[in-house]
Order: sequence, then C-alpha cells, then structure tokens
Amino acid sequence: MGSINENTITTTQELSQGYVNLYKHMLSYASSMALKSAVELGIPDIIFNKGKDQTISLHELVSALQIPRSRTNFLRRVMRVLVHSGIFTNEKGYNDDKEEEEVYGLTPSSKLLLTGGKNNGVPSVGPYVLAVLEPVTVTAFGSIGNWLKKESPTTPFHLANDEGLSLYEYWGKNTDGFGDRLNEGMESDSGVLKFVLKDFKSVFEGITTLVDVGGNTGLMCKMLLEAFPHLQCSVYDLAYAVDANSHNNTQNLKFIEGDMFQTVPQADAILFKVSMLIIISFSITLSFFF
Repeated sequence: MGSINENTITTTQELSQGYVNLYKHMLSYASSMALKSAVELGIPDIIFNKGKDQTISLHELVSALQIPRSRTNFLRRVMRVLVHSGIFTNEKGYNDDKEEEEVYGLTPSSKLLLTGGKNNGVPSVGPYVLAVLEPVTVTAFGSIGNWLKKESPTTPFHLANDEGLSLYEYWGKNTDGFGDRLNEGMESDSGVLKFVLKDFKSVFEGITTLVDVGGNTGLMCKMLLEAFPHLQCSVYDLAYAVDANSHNNTQNLKFIEGDMFQTVPQADAILFKVSMLIIISFSITLSFFF
C-alpha cells in the first residue's frame, strides 16, 4: 500500500476556499444575465425618471414594470445581484404604511445604460450589452471546449450558429437584431472619445492622415474631424460596413473595404479602438477565439 504524499493533503479551509472559488465561477453568468434583464426591462430609465432623488422602491419598480406581484421576490433577487455587481445602489426605506423596504438608485455604471442622452449626452451602451449577451454569442463561449478538440480552421462562433458563420459574417448578415445592436453599442462606446479629447487632445496634434481600423459607421473619425478639420480620415472595414456607409464619403472621410488581418492602409496614425466593455468581457477572448 503506497504512502500518502503530504502535498496531496488538503485542509478543511483549503477545501472550503476551493468550493467557494468554483461556485463563484460557475454562477458568475448570473450577474451577466441579471444585467441583460435590467437593460431589456429598462430599469435604469425607470429609476432616472422617478423624480428628483432618482431612487425607487421595490414595489414602485414592480408597478412601473407592470409585472405580476407574484414576481416581486424574484425581482428583489435580481436587483440584489445587480446591487452586489455595482450596477445599482441599495438602501433601506419605508413605504406609506411605514414598513421597511428596499430602495434602489443609480451608479456610474447604470447611468451608462440610460437612453435618450440622459447621461450628459452620452449614448446608452445598453444595445452593446444585449449584443455581447446574445444567445449565439454566449453559446460560442460555451463551445470552446468542443472547438479545442477539432482540427479545423473554424472558430467557436462557427459552431454556435446553424449557418456556420464567423462572428463578422454573422454580424454583417444579421443587420436587424444582433448586428443592429452591436452597431449601436459600438457607436455608443465611441462617444467616450468626446471626453478623452477634452484632456488628451494633444495626442492627435501634428497628425494629417489617420486610418480607423474597424471604424464601422465612422463616428470616431467624425468626432475627430470636428476637433481637427484638416485631418484626412479613412475608415477601414469589411464589405458590409463599407457598403452601408459609403454614401457618407466626404473630402476628408473615406470608407475603404479590406481585411485588417491581411493589410492596413498607410497613414500618420492608425486608430484601433478597443471598447471598455470589450476589454472587460468580450474582445480579449475574441482575439483568441473569433
């Protein structure tokens, strides 16, 4: 009978920490799905429109959402997850019957989900949230294990849709729905440039030509041209994006079709915007798998 290697002995504390870590990762998708439901239900806008204090009680939220009262406790659990994730604030309040109840408010994160320019004119990133959490996208991440075992040039995204399309092919073909939400989300994220230019405008000084790689609708270039009218900007993107936006060609803005993985046009500067949301949850994995 072999001896027990001391390195294999696990203490109760180590076991407990191991379980906690595994369960945290197994259930982390619950936070994403709670965020998705908040965007779909328009909860940030409801809280914002509530009034001067921009807070809302649980029962007021149930009423505003027009959901069955039997769902109240389930909504409370969803909001609890979102509070823990830093999407909403939470404090105790009292209703007209002087009964204690939950009261929710906005955070910098949920303000980014406000529509109609309510957040100082910044477009909502809600459409981007919905695109990133689209079932086909989530399924692609769930297909990584199966994909790793295959000897083929496909990606996990190819396995996630019935047509076997890549992310970019799927994006271009499904302009209504997935593609539309992703386009809206990418544009809203580009709005951050307005605030960047306030403090870092000098970064672009001295540049006469610029290529925005994967610039889609050209919003980034348009904002740069407002600040630097002398710039010669080119948006370099796939055929579907160029076809949809070529009518916006101007003397200082051109849409050029091409594949960034093959070549990129020469210019004084190349702009390759990586969305903040992508950094957090999407494109680091995309760079490896899609």
